[in-house]
Amino acid sequence: MLWELIFPDTGNQSLKKVQKSEFYFSCIRNIHRMNWLLLYIFGASPFLGKQFTDSEDLPFEKYKDFFFLPFATSLRMSNLGYQNLGQSNIKVSINSMDQYLYDLLNATSTINNKFVEIFENSNETLPQINANYLQIEDEYYSACRPKSNLTDNLRLISKLKKSGVDYLELRSIDLNPFIKTGIDKDSLDFLEAFIIYCGIKQSPNILSDEMKEIEDNNLIVALEGRKPGLKLKRNGK
Repeated sequence: MLWELIFPDTGNQSLKKVQKSEFYFSCIRNIHRMNWLLLYIFGASPFLGKQFTDSEDLPFEKYKDFFFLPFATSLRMSNLGYQNLGQSNIKVSINSMDQYLYDLLNATSTINNKFVEIFENSNETLPQINANYLQIEDEYYSACRPKSNLTDNLRLISKLKKSGVDYLELRSIDLNPFIKTGIDKDSLDFLEAFIIYCGIKQSPNILSDEMKEIEDNNLIVALEGRKPGLKLKRNGK
């Protein structure tokens, strides 16, 4: 129903694929802009094992074999979480699908010298798939990723290029530890409304300054989002 309202059927499937992908990338940009809100509402991972950090810069408190931050929402989505060691040097544009695919292709075909050392210092036959910044596209961790419904044995880049974007994957949602299913209907209803809002709201391209601000907001909310009086950044203020 929503698609029919946004894009009336003209019978031109190629045009429909392009329009649908453009709509989804417009939505992705706004999801990134407001991702801090998802971390605040759905964040449920303030703990991490001691072996995951040796940082003394953060005011960790201890509980048995775990560290935790009292105001944290989602350490999983912070710089302490599960992420590619070289990803801080990877810039993948979400301003269009063409730019997104180009940057992903570049990241999956560019050698990372640190990863070369893994091959040189390991006795394993295949310690990694390769020594590129990203071994495969799915290794690129971001708040929201475009996905294809194609089941062909193809790389994500090829699938998106062939069929366009079919759905979005949200990565900022932690399982709710107080619900057996991990999420409830009220949360799903909110997320549906949130995604629709992000899709219909104006969504200009994200330039480097705004992306830095988005990343800063995500990090501060992940680490201390429930701290009273916490302030985020907006338009440089």
